[in-house]
Amino acid sequence: ENFLELLVARLGETVSQTPVAIVLHCQQILVELAPRSPLRTIQLLIPYVAAPVSSADVSRHLGSSRLVALNVIACAVKHLDAPSLLAELPSIIPSALPLFGSALVDIRKAVVFLLVASYMVVGDALQPYVEELPVPQQKLLTIYINRQIDRSNIV
Repeated sequence: ENFLELLVARLGETVSQTPVAIVLHCQQILVELAPRSPLRTIQLLIPYVAAPVSSADVSRHLGSSRLVALNVIACAVKHLDAPSLLAELPSIIPSALPLFGSALVDIRKAVVFLLVASYMVVGDALQPYVEELPVPQQKLLTIYINRQIDRSNIV
């Protein structure tokens, strides 16, 4: 776990200062490690998601850190059981939901994918966390959830 903490800290710093190719490589490393310790991975990445939202959100560097954190958390969520994820939702969802209104489309998509991944683990228990979303965002989320359910039924 110390290795994971060190790696997240170093890659978190690297992502905020490097070209996209390196950012994607850092994300891939974290995605590969997430299943080994999904709960700890989520806990370590929440601060990157929860950084104060400001006009700096449109900058590539802050957006990159958030985007990587959201994508890796979405991957880690898939490896948790429902009770573990339900215990973490109070820290994950309030950090991610404000980013649903980000100026960066990739950030908005990452939030949707995180919410869909969470729904696939906890089901309707996610509803209390997203009921404050505006109706258009709720409809969008429902569309993506239904698509994911259809995909999982096909496989």
